Amino acid sequence: MSLATHVDPDEIIQRLQVSHITAPGHTNLNSQGRAAHIHPFDTQYSSQENIPKFKIPQDGAPADTVYHMVRNQLDLDGKPNLNLASFVSTFLEPNAQQLMEENLAKNLADSDEYPAMMEMHQRCISIIAHLWGVQPGERAIGSACTGSSEAIHLGGLAMKRRWQEKRKAEGKDTSKPNIIMGANAQVALEKFARYFEVEARILPVSAKSRFRLDPELIKENIDENTIGVFVILGSTYTGHYEPVEEISKILDDYEAKTGVDIPIHVDAASGGFIAPFTDAGAGGAKWNFELPRVKSINTSGHKFGLVSAGLGWIIWRDEAYLPEFLVFELHYLGGTEKSYTLNFSRPGAQVVVQYYNLVHLGFSGYRGIMENCLTNARLLANSLEETGWYTVVSDIHRRVDGGSDRAPKSGTEGAEQEPPRETSADYVAGLPVVSFRLTDEFQKQYSHIKQETVSLFLRAKGWIIPNYALPPSEEKTEILRVVVRENMTFDLLELLLTDIVTVTETLIEDDKVDLSSLKRHHIGHGRRPVTKQDHERHKRRLEGHGKKRPQDGIHRTGELPTSTRLTPNIRVKKTSPSSRFLKMVPQLIRSTTCFVSTFLEPNAQQLMEENLTKNLADSDEYPAMMDIHQRCISIIAHLWGVQPGERAIGSACTGSSEAIHLGGLAMKRRWQEKRKAEGKDTSKPNIIMGANAQVALEKFARYFEVEARILPVSAKSRFCLDPELVKENIDENTIGVFVILGSTYTGHYEPVEEISKILDDYEAKTGVDIPIHVDAASGGFIAPFTDAGAGGAKWNFELPRVKSINTSGHKFGLVSAGLGWIIWRDEAYLPEFLVFELHYLGGTEKSYTLNFSRPGAQVVVQYYNLVHLGFSGYRGIMENCLTNARLLANSLEETGWYTVVSDIHRRVDGGSDRAPKSGTEGTEQEAPRETSADYVAGLPVVSFRLTDEFQKQYSHIKQETVSLFLRAKGWIIPNYALPPSEEKTEILRVVVRENMTFDLLELLLTDIVTVTETLIENDQVDLSSLKRHHIGHGRRPVTKQDHERHKRRLEGHGKKRLQDGIHRTVC
Repeated sequence: MSLATHVDPDEIIQRLQVSHITAPGHTNLNSQGRAAHIHPFDTQYSSQENIPKFKIPQDGAPADTVYHMVRNQLDLDGKPNLNLASFVSTFLEPNAQQLMEENLAKNLADSDEYPAMMEMHQRCISIIAHLWGVQPGERAIGSACTGSSEAIHLGGLAMKRRWQEKRKAEGKDTSKPNIIMGANAQVALEKFARYFEVEARILPVSAKSRFRLDPELIKENIDENTIGVFVILGSTYTGHYEPVEEISKILDDYEAKTGVDIPIHVDAASGGFIAPFTDAGAGGAKWNFELPRVKSINTSGHKFGLVSAGLGWIIWRDEAYLPEFLVFELHYLGGTEKSYTLNFSRPGAQVVVQYYNLVHLGFSGYRGIMENCLTNARLLANSLEETGWYTVVSDIHRRVDGGSDRAPKSGTEGAEQEPPRETSADYVAGLPVVSFRLTDEFQKQYSHIKQETVSLFLRAKGWIIPNYALPPSEEKTEILRVVVRENMTFDLLELLLTDIVTVTETLIEDDKVDLSSLKRHHIGHGRRPVTKQDHERHKRRLEGHGKKRPQDGIHRTGELPTSTRLTPNIRVKKTSPSSRFLKMVPQLIRSTTCFVSTFLEPNAQQLMEENLTKNLADSDEYPAMMDIHQRCISIIAHLWGVQPGERAIGSACTGSSEAIHLGGLAMKRRWQEKRKAEGKDTSKPNIIMGANAQVALEKFARYFEVEARILPVSAKSRFCLDPELVKENIDENTIGVFVILGSTYTGHYEPVEEISKILDDYEAKTGVDIPIHVDAASGGFIAPFTDAGAGGAKWNFELPRVKSINTSGHKFGLVSAGLGWIIWRDEAYLPEFLVFELHYLGGTEKSYTLNFSRPGAQVVVQYYNLVHLGFSGYRGIMENCLTNARLLANSLEETGWYTVVSDIHRRVDGGSDRAPKSGTEGTEQEAPRETSADYVAGLPVVSFRLTDEFQKQYSHIKQETVSLFLRAKGWIIPNYALPPSEEKTEILRVVVRENMTFDLLELLLTDIVTVTETLIENDQVDLSSLKRHHIGHGRRPVTKQDHERHKRRLEGHGKKRLQDGIHRTVC
């Protein structure tokens, strides 16, 4: 999410130097200044002591205490329903809310484990493709995303790759791609250009062009290197739709003259769920797949799709427009997956709710909601202009016939008749957005009143209405903006208008008042000293300079399916009773295959539910939530050994996949800057990783054009990155090494310290400094707490060579899907070029993320867990997981049928599991309590296989059949091959999470034994062919190739390779 620096409590204490009264026998109430909570709730800390803010407490605090503390702090946030700055939906009707809560623990990445949810995903793709006018004979293909930001990156990258392939085939240069967009573009579009190395041709907008992309300027800026044009269906400034059809005709003419085919990507983040339903459409013009030049469209389900934050959609009109090079087809957890996404693990509940809305509301229901939003927006716009104080910049209240709002469209003069019912078709098409400003006359008469003060006074009344400048070339004009969402009722609209009038009258009556300088974030926000530059900047701002520009993508705090034919009968249906839908959603299946947490304790669950509608992007609207985000960064940075004097900086992400892209991109940019400064070539970057790497690491290399040097792994290297091979493959073009703290295959930790020493030696010999990024997706919340650590070796910021680390809060951080963290040891290692510092909704934002809008509830729950559990609580949970994993591993080997490939049950002293560590022979004594320190360090993962002897004796039994039989008993335990070079070996894998109790473990072991005995007793049985997805999955005809592939698989060929990052959804 937004960038946040960690806070060092010791530095704060030294700086404050405040003396306080200390109660006898108690810790000084404020001995840690702002680095601790002072609270009235009963806890082991007592109300006279404090709970650390920026370091994890040693012993935690009671659940209710922390819940009330966190909840009370969140009272400082704005109310989501009164947040009129945001396009993101803040309302879920009761049944939708219930579906969200029931499916919070489901991971959208686990397609094979949640087939019903993936079926809903497929239906949503088909329904939306039809809404957007997909043409007969086309095989539309698409995927759910975290939001429109991710979708824009995917759409832009597909255009870039198609352009590259075409130019290479023609023998032409591919070094200078460019893309066209208006200055009103969301920052996600600019981020795409910067991060994927495409020249952004940002064209100025004006009042003449309605503050949107000007078609005339497009003619002057396109050329043979233009990979595409981003056209926005609904500007975030004024709500105007850009003229897609007019731009399409310009590109048609250009192609007719030059032969250069330039595609259009429509960014319909907000308009994608409005234009298809309203009578106005896009103002009579075409905007979607009815135009052959439109190749892809994105939208945000969490905006006018009426789903809470965390869901976007992207669809290509035909699979021909999605380059195969970008699509990863691997095998994950037993299912064939096709993936073209930047994220992997993320909540699936939003997809369920999107499908619910489409079926429950139907076309007429959506139409009614969108028409009502536009009606209310028109009412507000007309009312504001009626005051005489405000002029409205947006146009949705202006009639298309140019008449007044009440002008009759037809009828005989003088004849009384009931006026015809008006719809959006009578007005200029656009989003239900009202952008307005003080009139020129008002500003002349009351020059002392700043428009920002109106925003500030309305904030005091609970309304969040931002004030900001229009895009460059029009930035002297500031506007206030109201987004009219579905929850904006007529009564609420009346209250808003009353408050706007009251505030304006108050400012008029109070001469020379301007309280905009009181706004909290203007000076000194973010807990840093106020500098001379701050005061000068603030002074210039009050004088009218440095006005803010909104960017829907900037914020602060320090798979794609193989396409099937679009099913004609899957369309938006008429409204259906919502209660029936609840019966269609399957219950959560017990899964031991996934690393993602599936359990939330009651207070954590309640905090999730209470904060579901908060958008983590709206930092200025939810300051308490952003403060919590900053504390999490500090706590995690300390856990990872940040060194004194370093200013660690980091951000929440959707998951580790996004974090890996960010970490890799930062390494690439640092390498480029250094090489350019030395006058050296920057065209051949490479990165080192093991063959056991998650697919996110391979995606980074492919999508960001870095050579992936994937080194083979072996039993000798514990199926991990081999340090000896690292020596042989690094060179001056190596941007960094990805080292994994917890392999998804076997749970082994890769030897970070050993690899660090190799890189130290290499630098000493060559002068080439190669950094390490530690992918601690699973291990980041285990190694800091367990007695084993990383096996006695260093792995974190204690090693100077480690510059950045990522982890998944939704794995062993004990949060539900949708949260990752990335931290750089110091801000010096995050290139400024990658950080966007713009101004959004009244707040200064620094952002280095690939996603924008997404739920903030996970961040709240992460902080709750850290404070509630404390160091000892997390340690107890992680040690318990490892103990249970060792018990399962030893039990499996005791059967004689299985051998365990993972090593966490093996003692570091080489003895047997029960061998005493000390004591006099013959002396009876209580055995010392064992901890993870006595065993090989790793994740609580048990990877096992049938022994060689068993496979010889019972050759008819396929290991996959064991997995299938266990599935029939409710257990999800995948069978897959180890990485290349060891792929002849198949393993079964169990992830022991916090909810794997001893009783559950006993049941699992009993079922494994029962299944194995059953297979032994039933000679020549092999039911693996029954597995649903092997043949004919996805509702396509079974081909001869399918049968041949299936036959080869039964014969032992084509074994599956695990990749934690690959998942399937069917269009």
